[in-house]
Amino acid sequence: RYTIEGRMVVLQIVRRGESLGENTFISNTYSSTAIAEIETRAIAYPQPSLRAALREYPELAEDLRSRLVKKIQSFEISLELLQIRSAHQRLFQYLQYNAASVDGNAVNLDQTWTEIAAELDFAPRTVSRALTRLERDRRITRQAGSIGLQIL
Repeated sequence: RYTIEGRMVVLQIVRRGESLGENTFISNTYSSTAIAEIETRAIAYPQPSLRAALREYPELAEDLRSRLVKKIQSFEISLELLQIRSAHQRLFQYLQYNAASVDGNAVNLDQTWTEIAAELDFAPRTVSRALTRLERDRRITRQAGSIGLQIL
């Protein structure tokens, strides 16, 4: 979305197999803008057809419900993170949430630092400084493609 000042706010980064625009299932209004930064293919389902499919296939409706619950939980975490004022603490909390879904001690990076910066409402250089501080404080260790966490 864009703020009144024209600043872009990243609400979601969509990856292969994920969905977006579910709110148009209820409303006919798009509340956000989707920007593809890489070559992308998307499927748009007409609202009447999607509603009919959900009635006919309850397992599809359950899958959609599960996806929406996960998305709401993700938005809740994002709101929580944005309340943390310190850049290195916000980044560490972000890494902890992402490590919890793997093994609890490491985060496999499937995003660029620029994407992570956008999710955290940081400039990329802020993420770089926060990483340096977390490393200096021995809270993280950087490896190729992953970050090890030192939970105190």
